[in-house]
Amino acid sequence: MTTAWPKSLAPDGPLSATLRRAGPQILNGLHPARLLARALGSDRLDFARAFGDTWMVLVQVQAGSELLRGLAELATDLEPRLAGIPDGSTTTTLRRTNGRADPSPAPLGVSGLHERLARTNLLVLPLRKRAAADRPFPNRVSVGRAGNSDLVLRDDSISRFHGYFATAEAGGFSLVDARSKNGTFLNGAPLTPLEPAVLRAGDEVRFGDVAATLCLPETFWDLVAGGAPLTGRAKKTLTGT
Repeated sequence: MTTAWPKSLAPDGPLSATLRRAGPQILNGLHPARLLARALGSDRLDFARAFGDTWMVLVQVQAGSELLRGLAELATDLEPRLAGIPDGSTTTTLRRTNGRADPSPAPLGVSGLHERLARTNLLVLPLRKRAAADRPFPNRVSVGRAGNSDLVLRDDSISRFHGYFATAEAGGFSLVDARSKNGTFLNGAPLTPLEPAVLRAGDEVRFGDVAATLCLPETFWDLVAGGAPLTGRAKKTLTGT
């Protein structure tokens, strides 16, 4: 499946030859190219350290959609930490913690992500607050159609303030539906408004008609770079070393 990706997400110049090492399925179905390049230019441990305090949100998108255009704007800033937030401030990313009350299922693996790519195209964003989003609650990542949401989903099925991700009391993350018009779903089951639902890596969530998968940074690296280590000129092109 091939999507007409916005130019801000597509590979250009010297990145194209290197990114082809990831394989056609990933290049055609998974963006932004900048994040793929970062994975290809890092070893697994360095990538996990950079993004290890948060998860990746893999949003299903269609060519030419307003949803894709809106998410493309968010994808221009992919640093793990927020720009403009000084050290020692309040939480800048939602952090993974231990001590979950319920047992977790097996994490989503590379084969599971390949199955999703065979069915749809995915735009990947770190689960974190935006520096430009004018919203309170530093331990929450808001989801909605409004432009000041942390995760802006431009789709008619999305409420202006649809829901939010938060750190869960038992550890990890939770997801809350904020009395949205078309509901929020976790692995196909509707959430009760305002009641937190504990999340696990590999869960599928849906806001209205917009579906997404939650993924560990390590699993994302395995998908993109696990079979395509960088050496020689390709490594120098991306990393400068």
